[in-house]
Amino acid sequence: MWRALLAIVLLAATRTAEAAPRPCGYLMQYATADGFADILVCDGVRHRGISVKVDKGGTLLGVYWTERQGKKERNYQLHADGTLGFVVVDGTIDSPKFSAKARTTQYQILPRGQRMWIDAIKGGLVVHDAGGHSWHLVATPIDDLSTSYRVAHVERAAQSVRPIEFTEAGLVGVDLAAAGVFFLQHRQPSFGGYADRTTRAYREMTSIFHDEAGNTCAVANAKVMVANPNDPKDKTDMAFRFTDDAALDRFLADQCPKLDRSPLQGVLEQRR
Repeated sequence: MWRALLAIVLLAATRTAEAAPRPCGYLMQYATADGFADILVCDGVRHRGISVKVDKGGTLLGVYWTERQGKKERNYQLHADGTLGFVVVDGTIDSPKFSAKARTTQYQILPRGQRMWIDAIKGGLVVHDAGGHSWHLVATPIDDLSTSYRVAHVERAAQSVRPIEFTEAGLVGVDLAAAGVFFLQHRQPSFGGYADRTTRAYREMTSIFHDEAGNTCAVANAKVMVANPNDPKDKTDMAFRFTDDAALDRFLADQCPKLDRSPLQGVLEQRR
């Protein structure tokens, strides 16, 4: 009897070990000078269709993946500063100009400061962002050189497949509010990559803060977005004004007192 029980325990332990997430590494010998690499390796397995950016100390600074639906694709750009960018490319549009086939927007995930990393699991990957949230990506091979990654869950919230379109929902592709994520929904009059984001229409349009409980607060873009400090003269590129959560907390206390700001006021334990 004890041998049978031992065999069951050993089998269960083996299956648990096989099912447990396994942290991924990076082949940085193939990276560019700024730390960008299009090779992700987990347990010796090379994952195509997903890229990373890593600093010289090995800290993960960004994760980038592509979801494909026929000739259309949605590109996710998840950064360590909480910026979440989306770029949609519609390959059904017959034009020599990339700008005619692409649209873009960005959200801001809060709070910030957690370590990012990637785990390999059966059938996909789990990306852990700087706010302590987990993103479960399901991989679907397209051909020998490309793979499509669909976001199946953010935290424990299942994500439905959204058609890739030139609308906000079609660009973003995920429901962060349903996942209880504290974030800024950046809204803008135009999603064109070369749209002028210094216009009165853009500055007066309101973006929406969502707290973890589902409360919302609308604030004019002029108060929360500024020219990208890397190129202040670029009228097409805006960045989130608040580079640290303490300053943002003070701002929201004045502008959005009904939001639950507690995640901004202390270090969160990493959600697992």
